[in-house]
Amino acid sequence: MTFAEQRADVLGVGLNNITMSGAVEAVETLIESGEPGYIVTPNPEIICFCRRDPRIMAAVNGASLVIPDGIGVIYALKILRRPIGGRVPGVELGENILPVAVQRGYRLFIFGGKPGVAEKAAQRLTEKFAGLQICGTADGYFSDDGAVSAQISAAAPDLLFVCLGAPQQELWMAAHVGRVNARLMIGLGGSVDIYAGEVNRAPKFWRKLNLEWFYRLLCQPRRIGRLISSLPSFLWAVCRQRRREKNQHVQEDPKNMQSNGKLYVLEGIDGSGKSTQYDRLLARASSEGKPLTGTSFPNYDSPSGKLVSQYLSGAFGTHPGDVNAYAAASIFAVDRYASFKTDAWGRVWRTGGTVLSARYTTSNAIHQAAKLPEADWPAFFEWLERYEFGDLALPKPDAVFFLHIPAETALRLIAARAESTGVARDIHEQDAAYLLRCSQAAEAAARFYGWTCIPVTEGGRMRSVEAIHETLYQMLDL
Repeated sequence: MTFAEQRADVLGVGLNNITMSGAVEAVETLIESGEPGYIVTPNPEIICFCRRDPRIMAAVNGASLVIPDGIGVIYALKILRRPIGGRVPGVELGENILPVAVQRGYRLFIFGGKPGVAEKAAQRLTEKFAGLQICGTADGYFSDDGAVSAQISAAAPDLLFVCLGAPQQELWMAAHVGRVNARLMIGLGGSVDIYAGEVNRAPKFWRKLNLEWFYRLLCQPRRIGRLISSLPSFLWAVCRQRRREKNQHVQEDPKNMQSNGKLYVLEGIDGSGKSTQYDRLLARASSEGKPLTGTSFPNYDSPSGKLVSQYLSGAFGTHPGDVNAYAAASIFAVDRYASFKTDAWGRVWRTGGTVLSARYTTSNAIHQAAKLPEADWPAFFEWLERYEFGDLALPKPDAVFFLHIPAETALRLIAARAESTGVARDIHEQDAAYLLRCSQAAEAAARFYGWTCIPVTEGGRMRSVEAIHETLYQMLDL
């Protein structure tokens, strides 16, 4: 069974509209389905992790059930006018499903916490829930993943409580679903400490007032730094999402509105490897018989692309700033509009097909915002969204995959490419300071629009082209 169609989007994370009783029923349904799966219970901090790391985003959204935990997530759903089943704290969900486990004879394995904590939790839970079958425990301070995975598989639990803390537990469950012999995994973080009696929950009075988070701060002051770094930015991003949705006034042709097509965008600063990945994705989709139509911008060969060519060649000025952000954005936008109306990809999209675009409106957000003071970027981003998706009625991407590369690395690659190919660099590529500015604008745009970030480097080294390709291909819904 899947609950994906019932999800509400909050900053790219799909949350299920569900109550506590509904969640308990869903757990039983998922176990009985026979399909291995896992459940996550994100709070604002986890959603912030997701926005920074595409691996975590994929792990959370790949769960069988994504349950809102934390009052901050509930407030976000209210701000965004999303249907709300209610807050479902992970620690309570864990306890509420145990009577069902006793009744159905489900075997429970507890995984996580400091050495000895899982065992203590198992003892206390069996005392509280008579007849509960605990088939094993393991602490979260393991050095051999293979050994702990083998231990879990040998125990063959129906229910596996994974209490490694965020985002480690989400990544672990995503990597091990179907690989360990467990029917259903649930990420419960620090709940194991509460089950073991090592940590006390907030009194009911605090919980009733939705102030459990504040009580935890009083008891654990070291958490203040984490809260300050995540909650304000989370709520600010939610408000921006609401503002974008509220201001969206798409004036599309009714025929276009009937489309069920999908549009994926591959974006990044110059030198990030967009062209390489674009070609590989199209080639693989073709070899596997999966329909995927490609397009790329600018469209230099079309009449609408002549202005773009003139601009980039320096006909309007030899420096990017010689043409203001709004004028330059319009030049590129008109090229996109003409392409959408006349080229094959527009027809494919309008008839329900899937399109992959190398660059899109997203490039305007990067290269033109870089010409403006940083304080003006949010206003420009909002204007651009209204202009291209609203006034021009261009299709809005279903997902934007942002190839993130340090600007210094990109500059070296651009120089090497120009030397090896003999192709002159355009006015953007010639201006190192401008490209550094573009890198900053790109990161701001990625946060503002909620793009999926794909790191091009890891540990100061370039990731392999193959590894990046595999990451991207798995994210395409083909």
